Amino acid sequence: MNVNSFSSAPPSRLLVVTTISQQDSKQVRELAKVLESFNLKAIVVADKKTPKWEAEESFIFLSTEEQLDLWPKLASLLPWNHYSRKNLGYLKALDFKVDSLLDTDDDNVPKSNPWNYDYHKVRSLLGSSWVNVYRLFGEKKLWPRGLPLQYANEQVCDFRLENFPIRVDCFQSLVDGDPDIDAIGRLLYSEKVIFSEDVPVSLNESYCPTNSQATIWSSWTIPLLYLPSTVSFRMTDIWRGLIVQSALRKFGGVTLFGKLGFFQERNEHNLQHDFELEVIGHLKSIKLQEISENYWNSKDISIDSFSLADSLCELYQILAREDIVHFNELAILEEWRQVVQSIIPEV
Repeated sequence: MNVNSFSSAPPSRLLVVTTISQQDSKQVRELAKVLESFNLKAIVVADKKTPKWEAEESFIFLSTEEQLDLWPKLASLLPWNHYSRKNLGYLKALDFKVDSLLDTDDDNVPKSNPWNYDYHKVRSLLGSSWVNVYRLFGEKKLWPRGLPLQYANEQVCDFRLENFPIRVDCFQSLVDGDPDIDAIGRLLYSEKVIFSEDVPVSLNESYCPTNSQATIWSSWTIPLLYLPSTVSFRMTDIWRGLIVQSALRKFGGVTLFGKLGFFQERNEHNLQHDFELEVIGHLKSIKLQEISENYWNSKDISIDSFSLADSLCELYQILAREDIVHFNELAILEEWRQVVQSIIPEV
């Protein structure tokens, strides 16, 4: 199958995954079954370690060669053997003009169609601080990866029940089994996790980190989904999510946490190494969130791909000056901006 097309019309919804797994591995075959069952499609972004895949109806496989053909400079600047190569999958989804995409990994398997959520109400948070959303889904001991430690055990703020929103811009799924939680919590509590089947939570003015394990994003957010390459591997999706969360609040967007039927049998991880890579988040996430919120609130920005890509570059310049990201990030992000704007030109 040609990398630039599906055999039928481009789907309006796509999964985006990066993997180094073989096509016949257990997790990939489980994902393929899910895609076939729910008539879904996935973009799979290869890396140097990824064996070549054969054409398959449910997947578009972006080989390393095809990445360089599509966007030569950006594909060359993004580090190899790095999670940030997933950025190229987001761009391909933007090119397909999807309505939404599901950001996930090859060890997360939905047990139902994640887009067919049957919810009628949300718990709309009334506070304006950081919140441990897990406490609202029956889990008192753990907290999401990236949540500043001082908020892990705080009482959750009040909420009111509201009708399910017409548009959801970010739906972060809680994942049962062995989810990608904070490394300290994983080191302390190794048992399987099953979150309660409760009404989704809308953050409103509160903050809680989102990740890239099982998250549905509206199409307009794609120019903001850039995963930074010069930060800790364990923080790249967390800090990306906090930046997007601030933008969502600026534009009246909705961030929900709830269950979308995901179960994770986690790939092998060195928990001590994960912990070391997450320390920087405990030290700098609050500062990043404050800078991001202040930036979006201070700007008169249009909610279009062209303006959002420009604004993201400007925000990262501030983050580089504040020593949160490396200045080398700016050259990569500039190429991201140019590709986004070539796909969705200014109107």
